[in-house]
Amino acid sequence: MEVSSSSRCLSCSVRKWRCDGARPVCAACDQQQVPCCYDWSLDKGIFELFPTRMNLNGMLALERGAQQVANGGFARVYRTHRKTGDIVAVKVFFDHKRPPARALELSVREAFTWHCLDHRNIVPLLGIADYAKICPGGFPQLCLVSPWISDGNIMDYLKANPGVYPLPLLMDIVSAVSYLHSFRHGPIIHGDLKGIIAHMAVDQLHA
Repeated sequence: MEVSSSSRCLSCSVRKWRCDGARPVCAACDQQQVPCCYDWSLDKGIFELFPTRMNLNGMLALERGAQQVANGGFARVYRTHRKTGDIVAVKVFFDHKRPPARALELSVREAFTWHCLDHRNIVPLLGIADYAKICPGGFPQLCLVSPWISDGNIMDYLKANPGVYPLPLLMDIVSAVSYLHSFRHGPIIHGDLKGIIAHMAVDQLHA
């Protein structure tokens, strides 16, 4: 029987496996020969799911509200610079939309799934950070960091460039969705695909 989400190990939760909650190693992790971890802390356990280079806690700085550029149904987005100088987008989930444990589980799952993707029409995940460590006064929460797409979303881009033929852009979106639906570890369904979240990187478009 599957245990509650709060009792599942990290490895099972991010992969949507059934977890029996056995310790120190659950049956699913033992069978699949992957590390089994029940440490849901932002100090250690969660970050160990990802390559060390993806820990961006020491690479970012935010001011609450000052750099906010967008709001969605469950998150807000900030624009800032990494210490390397490149501009990035930082996605922070709203803390009041879901119980904290559930919000953490969903954000970790999204980050883990995203970091496995590799497609020219999908913006890559650069890394993750703890909101409390990159923003003074922020609360402990997982943030997702991606490149800043300067040309905005596809709807704004087409309005600003009415002479652009949209079919190649739509084909790029179809290519990305097809990749997700045929992902090697199981189909990924976006569930909220719309023009305002289809972002444009003009230098990567098909000629």
